[in-house]
Amino acid sequence: MVGGHRVISRFQFVISFQKLVLVFLVAGFGILTGPVLAEDDYLVSVGDLLQVDILDDSEEARQYSVGSDGLVQLPLIGGVSVVDKSLGQVRDTIHATYVSREIYVNPMIEVSVAAYRKIFISGDVKTPGFYDFHPFITAEQALGLAGGPIISINNEEARVLERRSLTGQLESNDADLASAAAELARFEALLTDADVVSWDALPANVQTLVDKDQFAQMAVSENQIIALERGNSEVQEKLLAESIKDAALEIELLIERGTQQEAALADSRTELERVNEMVEKGLQSRNALIQAQRQISNDSAQSLQIQQQLAAGERRVDDLKRELSRLTSDRSQRLLTEKQARLNEIDKLTSLRNSMTDRMDLLTQFTNNSTSSGSEARFKFQIRRRERGDGIATLEVEGIAELVPGDSLVVRVIPVETDENVGQ
Repeated sequence: MVGGHRVISRFQFVISFQKLVLVFLVAGFGILTGPVLAEDDYLVSVGDLLQVDILDDSEEARQYSVGSDGLVQLPLIGGVSVVDKSLGQVRDTIHATYVSREIYVNPMIEVSVAAYRKIFISGDVKTPGFYDFHPFITAEQALGLAGGPIISINNEEARVLERRSLTGQLESNDADLASAAAELARFEALLTDADVVSWDALPANVQTLVDKDQFAQMAVSENQIIALERGNSEVQEKLLAESIKDAALEIELLIERGTQQEAALADSRTELERVNEMVEKGLQSRNALIQAQRQISNDSAQSLQIQQQLAAGERRVDDLKRELSRLTSDRSQRLLTEKQARLNEIDKLTSLRNSMTDRMDLLTQFTNNSTSSGSEARFKFQIRRRERGDGIATLEVEGIAELVPGDSLVVRVIPVETDENVGQ
């Protein structure tokens, strides 16, 4: 800054002038190669990606995401609150912040939307989920983005094929449910030390979903697995128990050897005292004294070695006991984990089955109605839209209604007999 004004080099001036000319061209001729420029009254929200270009500098335009805190993090000034502000207000706020921080004197700033927040499509569609927003997208077009309706409402042949497909999927789902239930019963049997799986061990909600005959067929193989797994566990536990027994026996032998060695050491000390007296009386040579001292040293070393072996044996027994305890604990933990995994799998299969059942019921309604009515169905569109602040508006709209960024669109396929307009 010089004299309260920012110094701009000739090169920067040329670049800034070129960028300014480009902005005028875009505004004058409607040419847009970058992100879509939104109207100034568009309200910015969390999830939008804004493009900010300071025309006074040589830097290229940069994009900034609106965080969950409602801020965009801009160079040199940090976080700027933009949520629930129009693009024009955002531009003014950024301008005022740069000026108040004395970063720029009077910068020319362009703010546009590089990417709008996504829309969410759910209901009777094939692939519900989040989708990129496109300007002027209608509810009908959004339905196409989500793969169309879950059933073919205007094609009887397609509905017949879809019914066959759903029937096969339901049969496969029922088999998967029975298999998961049989495995669940196996883990329950292993946890309770039962010899075979039991239908009564299944939770009541699972029993209502599973075919008992299919369960009985799969129970045969599950009982064989129980026998094999229990046999394997018993072998491992038996081997560890025998190892503990052998290690305990070694400890008993070491204790006995230690007792004998202590007695031998005591005898050696008594002999040393006797030899020492004989040497002092001149009845024996000093070589006898040296030999007696050497014997005590050897006996002490052997006694110490036995004590070390005894300590090592006791540690081994403790390790084997811990391993046996860990084997039992790990087995129980594994069985509990597998049991929970099967319960989760059953929940997923149940949700999938409910979805397929709903589709089958809807197909049945269309099939029944199509024989007595030329008009088979209609779509019902409902938009849930976030209002300024924390409010949520729910709107019933036609298919040609345009969505706005962040909308949640719920699509319902309404059969003729359930159409609210019938009989009115």
